[in-house]
Amino acid sequence: MKERKILIFSLIATFILVIVLIGYFMNGISAVYPPIKTYEFSFNQAELTSKIKKIDEADKYLNLKFTDTTGTGNDRNYFADLYLKIDSTSYNFSFFYTGKNKTQSSINLVGAFDNTHHLGGYEKDEKEMPGLIQIFESLFIEGISHK
Repeated sequence: MKERKILIFSLIATFILVIVLIGYFMNGISAVYPPIKTYEFSFNQAELTSKIKKIDEADKYLNLKFTDTTGTGNDRNYFADLYLKIDSTSYNFSFFYTGKNKTQSSINLVGAFDNTHHLGGYEKDEKEMPGLIQIFESLFIEGISHK
């Protein structure tokens, strides 16, 4: 009888442990970091899309890949990864953009990486983030603002 109680207790404890571990990993996988930086523009989402595509087509060292779209109708978020190569260093910037209304839109930088030196991340507190943000702004954001 005592062995049976130990077996039942062990099964219940194992079940609870498995549920807790699954919950922990699911929370980590679906965690969403706040944007590292947000850029506001005084033109609509269609104009922003056009400007982004023009920059992509004009620069052979820049490669843009759209990765996802969320939302419906006019309330959509477009997710993309921007790959840059400067000399021998490769960078990757993850962002999404959206239209705020008929005359405003924004780009939200959510990840910045120096792939060559294995630097960067998804949080603005990373020590190399200011330099990565400067690269993103000078080679991408300024092109959108001045087109």
